[in-house]
Amino acid sequence: PSENGDFNISFKGLQSKEEISIVVYDMMGRELYKQIVLGDVPSEITAKDLGQQLSPGVYFVMASGNKVYSSVKFIIN
Repeated sequence: PSENGDFNISFKGLQSKEEISIVVYDMMGRELYKQIVLGDVPSEITAKDLGQQLSPGVYFVMASGNKVYSSVKFIIN
């Protein structure tokens, strides 16, 4: 996450105007954030103000589309 709480997620292999689902989970598997966005090529998707909503801990952000899937673990101190 950036200083202002935004997350930037980059994808390879996206098709133009592909619908992408972004979901953030905590370590217990609880869904804390969900956003559906329309990707573009080249694609970078921003989840706004997410970091400001999360307490310190370990989280997973998962993003998926028709032919793409990405999962990243991150820590907020």
